[in-house]
Amino acid sequence: MINNISVADGDPTDSKPKKEVSALYYLYIKTHNITNLKYLGMTKKQNPYSYLGSGFYWLRHLKKYGRNISTKIIFESEDFLLFQGACLFYSYLYNIVESEEWANLCIETGLQGGVKGQIPWNKGKHHSIETCLKISISNSGKPKPYVIERNKLNPPAKGKPKSEEHKKKLRMINIGENNPQYGKTPSIDTRQKMILSRLGKKRGKYKKRT
Repeated sequence: MINNISVADGDPTDSKPKKEVSALYYLYIKTHNITNLKYLGMTKKQNPYSYLGSGFYWLRHLKKYGRNISTKIIFESEDFLLFQGACLFYSYLYNIVESEEWANLCIETGLQGGVKGQIPWNKGKHHSIETCLKISISNSGKPKPYVIERNKLNPPAKGKPKSEEHKKKLRMINIGENNPQYGKTPSIDTRQKMILSRLGKKRGKYKKRT
């Protein structure tokens, strides 16, 4: 009769080294099936298809239009340096920051959130005055990153006429009790300050009420 013998964890007789599980990096493209907006991202999760993504503008888009998205894995590797090169390649290939078809607000470098155990290459380093001057000159005339981000989140409405329905809603906001100044009367001191602040200023054109 043969007995099955199991070796307990930590038994000194077990000389086999434990196999290390290497991380697999995924580079994916998420596409919203209703709006067709795309998002390029990376993850180390075991199931990249169920992962929604982490982009700020992308997550706001999902919150507004729902999570009806599809996922396409375009690159995967265990070599982080190789993976990082693929991230930069596809970021510039699709022009993900400037293109309106993409929700990315910055280049995907594979370093978002950091890599566990890896020290950033620029930790403790500072630009010299000459380098700062070169960066300032090279960026002059270019749109600032926060402007691009702001325009993506809230497209400017300059030059767009308001509909009559929109105008009516704006009027109703400040009518009657909805007005923050409703029922309030400015004091004599406040009136005097208002008069002094307007002295010497030209009034804008206005139409007389008929």
